[in-house]
Amino acid sequence: MKAHNLAILLLGIAISSRASQEGTLPLSSFRLESNGIGSSGKIAVEGKQNDNAQIIALKVSAFGKDYVVPPEKLRPLADLHPNGIRISYEAGWQGLGGRTIYIQFQVGFVSSTREKALITITEEDGKIEVSGIQNEQPAEPGGPANGNQPIRPETNRPSSSAGSRP
Repeated sequence: MKAHNLAILLLGIAISSRASQEGTLPLSSFRLESNGIGSSGKIAVEGKQNDNAQIIALKVSAFGKDYVVPPEKLRPLADLHPNGIRISYEAGWQGLGGRTIYIQFQVGFVSSTREKALITITEEDGKIEVSGIQNEQPAEPGGPANGNQPIRPETNRPSSSAGSRP
């Protein structure tokens, strides 16, 4: 009888811990619009990801122009698989690029950002820069700080409804 109760308890723990893991939802396509701040004017960012969650198209409408990011500039982001985007603006200085739009692609969860990459577009020279992927995960030999191990790279700790938080 004790073995039976123990088996039921372990099964219940296994089911609830697996079912309560948070997973990322990669974007299939996206479009963000902002009326802007200061002298930025209206900004729109739109793009697509393929079935492998890789960014395959990105267009930014800013400063009265459309900037299409060439595919070769997107290739360094092939392993990012973003599920979030932030856009920001800097007025900048003439002669140093002028007005600038920053688009940050992120992979993360409610509790944290795991990876990110930045795309920068400057008005004066139309320059498009793509940073490499930056890993934001804690550098711990035993895994995440909260002791929970993801089921796969795209999952995070159990939700607060499944137990205690870190």
